[in-house]
Amino acid sequence: MRSRFFWIILSVISVVVVGTTVLHGKFLRREKEALIDQQVRETATALLDSELGDLRKVEFEKVESILSEELGENRIGKFFVIRNNAGEILFESAGAKLLPISELPRKPRWITIQEKGKYIRLLNLSLPKIPDRTLQVGLVIGQELLSPGYFSRANLFFTAAIMLGGLFLAWMLTTMLMRPISWLSNFIGLAAQDSGQKLELPPLPKDLKSFVTKSNSKDELVGLLAGFENLIERVNRDYKMSRVWSYQMAHELKTPMALIEAKITEGQRLGAIKDPLAKDILMEVFEISETITAFLAWAELENSTGQKRLFVVSIAKVLQGLRQRFEVTFPGRIEIRITEDFNVMTNIQHLEHAVGNIILNALIYSTLETKVVIESSANSIRVHDLGSGIPTTVVERLGEPFNKGSHSTLSESKGHGLGLALVQSICRIYEWRLNISTGSNGSCVSIAFPAIQSELVSYNG
Repeated sequence: MRSRFFWIILSVISVVVVGTTVLHGKFLRREKEALIDQQVRETATALLDSELGDLRKVEFEKVESILSEELGENRIGKFFVIRNNAGEILFESAGAKLLPISELPRKPRWITIQEKGKYIRLLNLSLPKIPDRTLQVGLVIGQELLSPGYFSRANLFFTAAIMLGGLFLAWMLTTMLMRPISWLSNFIGLAAQDSGQKLELPPLPKDLKSFVTKSNSKDELVGLLAGFENLIERVNRDYKMSRVWSYQMAHELKTPMALIEAKITEGQRLGAIKDPLAKDILMEVFEISETITAFLAWAELENSTGQKRLFVVSIAKVLQGLRQRFEVTFPGRIEIRITEDFNVMTNIQHLEHAVGNIILNALIYSTLETKVVIESSANSIRVHDLGSGIPTTVVERLGEPFNKGSHSTLSESKGHGLGLALVQSICRIYEWRLNISTGSNGSCVSIAFPAIQSELVSYNG
């Protein structure tokens, strides 16, 4: 849009410059032609009022003296011809003999001739005291003197200066007009990048708010910004309400699920429900309870505004502890490479949840014959797997609950799609940088931690 505005403004300026130049040239030519006519008319009037109007015979010496006496310097550049009714030339000045045409027409009264780069303006008059004679008075100038010399070096330099000024003015106007649009575009771009951010939309920046406050309320852009601000408030309000309702509903479901589990267990004990059926029902209830518990943990993190109960934790000890925990279900599949041990200021449970979910996803969504490699160096950890990769739809919706992939290597693993959402929320709270690189040959999920002071005492667990 910036380029469109630029070219529109530049086009308008160019049209104005060219149009002004053309109109100026036409106006200047018309004024010069009017001045030429005035000079010819004044010259002819002076001759008619002189002795030339009474000459019955052609006396060349006397005619020349009358012209010199009556006109003086005004004779320069002009020519004079006297003809009879038969069209014969009775007298012609030296300038008339040098004309680029052989015959001067006697009609109409005013004649314009353009020949061989010359502009000739001719006035035909009858001598009032000698009706059989015609006086022809004219002026000869070069065409270049009549038309403006726009292609001279000075004019070309002047035109180039105007065009450069037009370019600069177009750029300035474009910048001024597009400044609020540019602010709005940057704001929307940053708001759309919700990786590592809350799901709530940020408010309009101060620059845009001040623009709305100081500008006319009838301006279309002001209306757009005001409507966009109202939309942000409405979306955030609806998001907060839906988040509260979801959190409350999950809490409300825990009690009936516990009662259902107790009733099924009691029915199994009394023999009212057969063991295979009771086992299947209890398994489903357990899956539902696990999903509710995971959702509540995620919702609690999403509603958290700060960090609590922080300790300095050795990343090597955390990784070793997680490997021992997963060794029961996934024996021999985890390989840890500690290039550099470092400390992390965190709540130990949050760190274990974040790293544990990443490792669990790598184990579940890769083949049973491959290893999951965990590397530690330079205040970051990287978890590599050789699976089929994380689906693009999952990466694009990173941070949303119930966002899960498919093709798990474990048939009994159903998953609830809250693992990566939990990781995202924890990274947001502690300002850790989460990065996911995935493809058909596997995935690499990394977390970069901020450096802390080395003199702090480590948490030994």
